[in-house]
Amino acid sequence: MDKKLLLIFAITLSLFAFSQNISFETSEGYTLGNLPGQQGWSRWGGVTTSSAKVINTTASIGSNSVTVTSNSSGTSGGVTKSISGFTKTEYSFDYKISAVGSSEYHMVVQDLDDNIVGGFNIEPSQGGLLVYNGVIDDGVATSVNISANTWYNFKLIANLATHTVTYYLNNILLGSQPISNSVMGFNVLNFVYDNEGSGFTMDNIKILNADLLSTSENNYNDKIDVYPNPTSDFINIKIKEVVKSIEIFDLSGKLILKDVSGKKEISISHLQNGSYILKVNTKESAYTKKFIKN
Repeated sequence: MDKKLLLIFAITLSLFAFSQNISFETSEGYTLGNLPGQQGWSRWGGVTTSSAKVINTTASIGSNSVTVTSNSSGTSGGVTKSISGFTKTEYSFDYKISAVGSSEYHMVVQDLDDNIVGGFNIEPSQGGLLVYNGVIDDGVATSVNISANTWYNFKLIANLATHTVTYYLNNILLGSQPISNSVMGFNVLNFVYDNEGSGFTMDNIKILNADLLSTSENNYNDKIDVYPNPTSDFINIKIKEVVKSIEIFDLSGKLILKDVSGKKEISISHLQNGSYILKVNTKESAYTKKFIKN
């Protein structure tokens, strides 16, 4: 076999060994329609086979996503998938809710005995965001309220060696919490709601070996550059991929600005001085950079 092909094959194997990506695309074996039964996904409780669907009408990346609708039965349920985690696992996903003031949402990862490793909870009243702290059905409140029909990127890094989990929203640190000593693995994704009138949509799920991320993250970030930074009027984006949209968040995770023109520059002259997170969405991926408006 050609040496170049051998090298590509070896790199592909190494990437597969420490990463799993799910964006519900046709290239991954997904088809539009009912999610349960596809690629290891299943449903439980109040989620019926037809209420969890692969759709192509909205997506945070690529063309497809999964939406779970509500029939207002008040019967909790969810969609789950078994995965392979690591001693130190970075887990992230894009997620949006259809309404505030109705259903409550839990996005958790569990071991094989259903013990919660870590996760997020969105309260029904005002969309308040909580993070799990090692106690089932308990959490620690953050200062963030989640808005309806807005994509957010949720991320946690679970370290089973130190039994700690660190939480992020749109790459902004929310803090760290303990993992219960009874947790023995990183095995099951579980997206849950109490089915009280509103549903959710999810996309861009990533499971990575965090112990191997230092080099790969540097290579990933090298794909994009933003300049000037700091800046007072415009930000230019240097990237080879086609830009689908640009989003700007404040440091609380609130979406401040969204541009879908496809241009590789954006005006920020009207923003207040301070630090912000720039998210660039392409057909292939999504990138974030921090910048300062002065």
